[in-house]
Amino acid sequence: FQAPARRTKATTARQRADAWPLVNRGASLLQAGRTAEALNVYRRAFALDPANEFAGNGIGTALIIQGKHAE
Repeated sequence: FQAPARRTKATTARQRADAWPLVNRGASLLQAGRTAEALNVYRRAFALDPANEFAGNGIGTALIIQGKHAE
């Protein structure tokens, strides 16, 4: 287990705000069974805000659904 990254000054308020619509989109895609697309969207959100726990959890959930437990 790796703890979530801490927010740094490099992550701006704008980046954190921009990550949330992606997290919501990822959740919608995951619920629709579009796991690969959801994973890509969650990764984009995580790239914007590495401390966003929902993006990190979404990535983990999508990987588990795909059977990629080691990633």
